[in-house]
Amino acid sequence: MNRWTQTILLAKREFVTRARSKVFLISMGVIALVIIAIGPVVSLFADDPEPIQIGIVGAEPAGIEESLAGRAALSEQQVEITRYDSLAAAEGDLEEGAVEALLVDGTSIVFNEEESLVVVRIVTDSVNSRARIALMENLGLTAAEMQQLNDPGQIVVRTLVVADPEERPRRVAAFGGMVVLFMTILTFGQFVAMGTVEEKQNRVVEILLSRVKASQVLVGKVLGIGALGLVQLLVMAAAALVAINIIDIEGVSVGSIGAEIVAGVVFWFLLGYTLYAFLYAALGATVSRQEDLQGGLVLPLILLGPAFFIAQLAVADPDLPIVRFGSFFPPWTPMIMPIRTALGSAQPWEVALSIALVVACIVLLVWIGSRVYTGALLRTGGTVKLRDAWRSTGA
Repeated sequence: MNRWTQTILLAKREFVTRARSKVFLISMGVIALVIIAIGPVVSLFADDPEPIQIGIVGAEPAGIEESLAGRAALSEQQVEITRYDSLAAAEGDLEEGAVEALLVDGTSIVFNEEESLVVVRIVTDSVNSRARIALMENLGLTAAEMQQLNDPGQIVVRTLVVADPEERPRRVAAFGGMVVLFMTILTFGQFVAMGTVEEKQNRVVEILLSRVKASQVLVGKVLGIGALGLVQLLVMAAAALVAINIIDIEGVSVGSIGAEIVAGVVFWFLLGYTLYAFLYAALGATVSRQEDLQGGLVLPLILLGPAFFIAQLAVADPDLPIVRFGSFFPPWTPMIMPIRTALGSAQPWEVALSIALVVACIVLLVWIGSRVYTGALLRTGGTVKLRDAWRSTGA
């Protein structure tokens, strides 16, 4: 049996063992359900705003109710009118919050405590509109003349740059993909480290090393857990697409996001995970107990953490200098370059260069990680220093 066949078998063993874990299956199911549940929850709290309650007391302009409804509709709102026979009754309801404002004698607007600029604008525009119509009727103008005065002509509004209708869905997808990448890279990178420590604790690694090389164990572990991470990533992507359909965000749909963005997230997960997995494995090999592992996992978080915040800047402006730099800095590239690509900011040569830099960094980490992993894997009894693990394999 050649080395690659042995490595694939090790990867398969890692994948099957962890895929059968109840913890993994339950957590993956819970994550998918939570993502899908976002849709109904958002829809539940995204109902139409409550109608604006306006009270009218005393003399009122003719047709004021229709005018108020029309003006409110311009702001995608509704109004409900309550008429009162006395000012005292109207003010009583205003104090109790039954209405938001009162229109008194068609000449004044009364609030309880704080004024609402929206209500002031709607009511003022409505009253002024009815006053103009009444004045024009008194002057004996014809219906056509009144219409011309009320609507002298439409102002044409245009922009120098035509807005891209797909920009918003791409931004939504880019932000969601960035969050998913951050979570999956950290989660499955930690799985690699935890699996390494677990095999050291139960001495399974000693049995494996009697038949295969340490580098094969390392690569098999990275491949097996990476395949598991890819499965969960696809499940999360499917759940997210279902949630998008449920939420029904204006201008955002599965079709507008595009398969290329989803494929990009998967591609950059594979690169990002591979980049960090060998680092996690090397760090996991330096400790002998799960209790000591958390301290060793600080380094990957320090490397990846800043990328999360820079990626949020990239969603707002993908051409910022720090964003452009981060997209070429290999530890940050898997988080930032997908956003620049999704938003159309990155040129093809930039994408190609960033991929080449990440691949080169992966090759370097495979070499360094394999040497540290080999040097620390069989050393138990405490934490092994990286320098000692490196030297133990020979200069």
